[in-house]
Amino acid sequence: MRLGRRILGARIEVLLAVALGGGASAVAQVPAVMYHAHANLGYVRENFTAHLDYLAANSFSTITLDQFYEWRVNDGILPYRPIMLTVDDNYILGYTEMYPLLAARGMVATNYTHTRGIGIGAPKASWQQVTEMDTAGVFLVEAHTQTHPRLTTITTTQVRQEVVGARQDIAANAGGKVSNHFAYPYGSYNATVIAELQAAGFKTGMTTKTGLNTRTTPLFELQRWGGDGKNLTTFLADSGLGTLPPSPPGPGWILDDADPAALPRGAGWTALSSSSSYQGKSLVGTGGSASSVRWAAHLPEAGTMNVQARWSASSDRAASATYTIQAADGPHVVTVDQRSRGGEWVSLGSYSFAPGQPAIVTLSGLAGTLSADAVWFKPLATPAAPLDLVIDVASGVKTQGQAGRGWMGPEWSSLTKSGTGLLVLDRTNSAAGPLAIAAGGLQITTADAVAAMSGIAVAAGATFDVASIAGGYHVPAGQVIAGNGVIAGSVVFGRGSTLSPGLAAVVPVSAGLSPVAVPEPSGVMVVALAIAAAISATLNPLRAGLRGGR
Repeated sequence: MRLGRRILGARIEVLLAVALGGGASAVAQVPAVMYHAHANLGYVRENFTAHLDYLAANSFSTITLDQFYEWRVNDGILPYRPIMLTVDDNYILGYTEMYPLLAARGMVATNYTHTRGIGIGAPKASWQQVTEMDTAGVFLVEAHTQTHPRLTTITTTQVRQEVVGARQDIAANAGGKVSNHFAYPYGSYNATVIAELQAAGFKTGMTTKTGLNTRTTPLFELQRWGGDGKNLTTFLADSGLGTLPPSPPGPGWILDDADPAALPRGAGWTALSSSSSYQGKSLVGTGGSASSVRWAAHLPEAGTMNVQARWSASSDRAASATYTIQAADGPHVVTVDQRSRGGEWVSLGSYSFAPGQPAIVTLSGLAGTLSADAVWFKPLATPAAPLDLVIDVASGVKTQGQAGRGWMGPEWSSLTKSGTGLLVLDRTNSAAGPLAIAAGGLQITTADAVAAMSGIAVAAGATFDVASIAGGYHVPAGQVIAGNGVIAGSVVFGRGSTLSPGLAAVVPVSAGLSPVAVPEPSGVMVVALAIAAAISATLNPLRAGLRGGR
């Protein structure tokens, strides 16, 4: 299909060219973090937990060294927002604390172990425990020498023994595990050490150098940040992980040209700064049979997605740029005219992606200048019938929608607020059914949050708080506010809207509580969310036969 062409006015762009040699994107980066599970080396359980929770809340995907190697060497496809977690020296807290924390979040980390230190000195995990964690696919054992020497200070023969011996020890004691990845004790290595690693069959070597890993980072000089001794604020500032790309204009996931998901092929691709690009830059190259950019990632969810593309604006763009979408039923080809609609999200159609199937979109063209900026996978909710959403907020908890995205959609037919705590709706929601405030308080900070609701029922003892809306809540035509509860703040009724005479008005009182994020419905079969003080879920019973979502 060809998308309709639209004439745009003149656009002024400031372009800064950064050449990408050989088609390899030097800007696609995979971070790694280093920990030691010992208090004397900076480990604090609360800090480590906060790091993991931040990664989970922001859709980071922990990956193995094998996955990184496949991406680096064979153009393998990684999950969305990949990151490597590594832990050195096999201290016992790795087994008793880190292991269960990782497993509870579905995460994976690398356990770099010096094999002759097991069972001696500072408490270490035993071979049985090391094997248990590796077999579970959570804490994967890899080599860190036998005795943890500085490899640059010993003879070549001794280096060989430390390297080969560690690999043999792991195979002999961890169920035949073949260790392909190595971390240098103290970050000490040189060309001789690397040569011994290669000769022994290792695929990567991890340093203690600070930095990101790209497709051009030497495999035996991988880099990582230190995570020990850092609270969440310091961790995010030091690593740069606290600076996230702009949120999508709706639900879903964006793959940018600077992500590990993007793979330029062919010579001549250049990163150009442009005000019309998603993150200020986009790859631009001359079309031809060998030129393309592939975006590919395992997304957090499968299902039906509306796929949208974005390119930077310029009059010299290709008139026939081809996007190929690899969907569950095979490839789909969409041709667009990139001379127009630059800087917009342009729909390429809706497609189904099966569980376990990567989302892949490839841009190519035979003539003209191609702009490869970003693609957006927007999930479409396709429930068999509208569902009911019940949110139970415990006493003392102020609950808010997840940052950057509303958490209600057209799949919900109604919303019931239960529990004695305060629920805050701070973003627009599109459910058009009734809203019931069964207990506690519901506060809205924008009138659009509940404007689409057909009716609002406030039970006795419950509060509908609109005090933070400047000028009051203007009730839309047709909406009925009823019940015997309390309205806090100013409510303005217009023609066709109705107020129950049983409702009372009070002066609102500031709760002063910390916000807790509400998990978003994943789409199709989510029927209930329960939010408690520690985000511990207590699912309310809903319709028989429906299953719960996340």
